[in-house]
Amino acid sequence: MSHYSVPLCPTTRRWVGSSTPTLWITIGLKGVADLYSGSAFLGVMLDPKNDSYFAGLDVGVTLLTGRAGITLGNNFEAGVYGELLGAGAKLGISFKNGTLEFKGGVAFLFGGGFYIRIKFW
Repeated sequence: MSHYSVPLCPTTRRWVGSSTPTLWITIGLKGVADLYSGSAFLGVMLDPKNDSYFAGLDVGVTLLTGRAGITLGNNFEAGVYGELLGAGAKLGISFKNGTLEFKGGVAFLFGGGFYIRIKFW
């Protein structure tokens, strides 16, 4: 099995946040936009050499994808994403480079879903 997922145009990122030094907690907002992206994968991918593991379904193409979330410190991020002029479905769990991610969603012309990321190291 193979996995393909690449944005064909540069990704735009904006970060707004504040830090409370007494509690050492950072809370912020994060936004990402991708133009022209595609992916196709169903099954289980185990790649210990690159510290990468994935199980689930990730298939689709979309013209525009946007993601918005909230971050707590450097270890937790949760949010939603939306797709415009696309079709596909996502449901899976992955672990890569010390980060555990859950995601799910569906789109037909437009749609969306959720994601949760937990960074361990």
